Amino acid sequence: MKPETTAHTNHSAIPIIDIGPFLNGAPQAADKTADRLRWVQEEIGFYYLINHGISANLIQNALEQVKLFHNLPIEKKLDLKVDDKSTGYVPIRSTVYVSSNVNKNTKKDLNANFRIVRERTINHPSITAGRRFTGPNKWPDPSILPDFKDVMLEYFCSCSLLFRGCKLQQKKVTPWEL
Repeated sequence: MKPETTAHTNHSAIPIIDIGPFLNGAPQAADKTADRLRWVQEEIGFYYLINHGISANLIQNALEQVKLFHNLPIEKKLDLKVDDKSTGYVPIRSTVYVSSNVNKNTKKDLNANFRIVRERTINHPSITAGRRFTGPNKWPDPSILPDFKDVMLEYFCSCSLLFRGCKLQQKKVTPWEL
């Protein structure tokens, strides 16, 4: 499906994608939302998502925790450095992301991030099997950032539920099939 509106071709502003109509079951909203998302991800790579149902208060709390984490001394952050399980702190200039088939990226990334996955017990089959992206998560010392883990897991779960809700609505699957 080719973009039909000028909104699809505007490269001068961060795109805003309203998923409210899709979540509310509006006619043709699934196709329109998917078309917009595909175009934005292929052409720009980032966007604002609105009317997703995640509370503004939770988003603000998560942003505050992220700021607090990134304001820690580098030594504290490096204690949680990402490992072969791909969870933890990813320092600035530590990764070359290869995500394009039109450009060979050779420069290290200029951002830092903190990766978490679904919280699992240490004896969860995915963890004991050594699968990447399954954890266990690494968390800052609660005496330094007492709310970080709870807030970040609440935000992560809200995003996961949004994704699962979209999957359920589109595919009409039952929750245990996700």
